[in-house]
Amino acid sequence: MPNVNITFNISIDGKEVVNHQVDYEKKTGKHSLPIFDNERLLAIEIANKMSELKNSYEISSSFWLASK
Repeated sequence: MPNVNITFNISIDGKEVVNHQVDYEKKTGKHSLPIFDNERLLAIEIANKMSELKNSYEISSSFWLASK
């Protein structure tokens, strides 16, 4: 059975301020492969939120927005 490792961290100026890790064994039936739907959905959600955060920062710090 495969071991799953999910790690999340945030660093500011090279200093780690958040670090969280989850490890577990993915269980399966006798003849079936593990299904990673939850892990896949989590990866998509995190990637989307990270893009949203970056885009929000870029828009908020744009010159044209600040010139109002």
